Amino acid sequence: MFLKKIFQMFVYWYINKPIGEIKNVDIVAAFSFGDGLNHGLSNLQIAKAIIGINPPKPVVAQWEVAEILRQLNFFNVISIGNQSDGYLPTWEIISKVVAEVKKRKCKKIGIICHSWHAWRVKQNIQKKISNVELTLITIKTFSKDSSQSWTKNSFFWIIREILTRIYCLLKGYI
Repeated sequence: MFLKKIFQMFVYWYINKPIGEIKNVDIVAAFSFGDGLNHGLSNLQIAKAIIGINPPKPVVAQWEVAEILRQLNFFNVISIGNQSDGYLPTWEIISKVVAEVKKRKCKKIGIICHSWHAWRVKQNIQKKISNVELTLITIKTFSKDSSQSWTKNSFFWIIREILTRIYCLLKGYI
């Protein structure tokens, strides 16, 4: 299993096809991708994907996405973190998502995130809670105005992601 995980870490860079039916989930978890003056084009696309879910679902979202959702008059959202928290690693966000999922006794989770972030998000969640069904929708746009260099393009993402995946494996997050 360990060798399989190592292999996947360096082969699976992105997930660009939906997994499952988002309309059947109990709750949606939205992970931001970069930031910027307007919270970035990637985060706007994540928010629009949430608004397009019919019927609407409760959402747990990183603050950048939650703020955009509220600007778009979508208020059934729990915000994780805030601007003063600064950068929050994926595993910290997932811990908060998992706490909300357990509190609500959800069995089906929808994940909406950037396609290049999806593999690690999925691995992290499955490591924390294995008795839930995951559905996945991804977006593909990089935000050139992001203040996080690794979210501006795939080249910078891969450089940072290699180190992040190794760290996550060593810490037991994936």
